[in-house]
Amino acid sequence: MLFKHLFFKVDVLSDIGGNDLDEVVKRTMKFLLAANVARELNLSGQSGKRSFGKLLLFEIMYSK
Repeated sequence: MLFKHLFFKVDVLSDIGGNDLDEVVKRTMKFLLAANVARELNLSGQSGKRSFGKLLLFEIMYSK
């Protein structure tokens, strides 16, 4: 049952789409993260924010 639920979520995320990788990532982050969480992240963790690039979510989104 867990795998069926997981594949449903992957299908939902794949429908988000975008014209290029950056747009796909932005749309997916907007879908998955609350606005207050997203405001605390940037790719490198500069300016007192947390690094999105070190999160498992980043690795999953950029994996091939």
